[in-house]
Amino acid sequence: LCLRGMAGAVSRGMGMPMRPDSARCPGGDRCERLFRAAPAYDVVTGVAAFGRDGVCGDNHAFFTLPNGSCMIAVSDGMGCGAQASAMSESALTLAEQLYQAGFDDGYIFSTVNQVLRTRTDQETFATLDLCRIDQVQGEAEFIKFGAAASYLYREGRADMIAGSALPVGILDAVSPVMNRRSVSEGDYLVMVTDGIEDAVGLNRMRAWVAQHLRQAHNPQQTAEAMLADALHRAEGRVDDMTVLVSRVLHNRPEG
Repeated sequence: LCLRGMAGAVSRGMGMPMRPDSARCPGGDRCERLFRAAPAYDVVTGVAAFGRDGVCGDNHAFFTLPNGSCMIAVSDGMGCGAQASAMSESALTLAEQLYQAGFDDGYIFSTVNQVLRTRTDQETFATLDLCRIDQVQGEAEFIKFGAAASYLYREGRADMIAGSALPVGILDAVSPVMNRRSVSEGDYLVMVTDGIEDAVGLNRMRAWVAQHLRQAHNPQQTAEAMLADALHRAEGRVDDMTVLVSRVLHNRPEG
């Protein structure tokens, strides 16, 4: 039985899509193969950013966690330009390294916070905006430290996911605002930094997001169009801006 056939047989037996993960052969004619649940969903993300001083103080990252979930992250450093970029990059790089090493949320948040607090004698802080997507169960968890609101778009409606926690690097102890939402095929997740929010206006953000996503097909093109629109609306009063647009698609594994 070929590997593809095995995956199909295991999937039918388990009642869910399964994929081969690892194998070992203890000896003789015996071999063992481990199968894991295949992601029910794929996530495709587009990003567009603008730096007021030529260097954007925002940074973003996409990475896979040890359990197979994916993480979308954006950070806005204090101020603008190279110093702000260094702060936000440090926060994201450290968080990614710790997540991929398998540490839990509490340890990661505490470590990132302490590192930013001790980097220099000057006050340094950065927002931390994370979206962890369980692609098997179809669940998104939004984790916010001082970040702008995010949006879940579904069937013509944009729901706001907001939080009032402080950025990392200010206080000795930190506690994020965390929200969970179910996601399914065709949903869009939008994450922005406050430069976008300031340009559009917080009270208009839900309608603005929905307007852009009603005709969306390509996340990258949509992110670029949203950034261009925000820059136009800012009328010269611009800050660093970043917008990330993620589309949830149904995964159809082979087998």
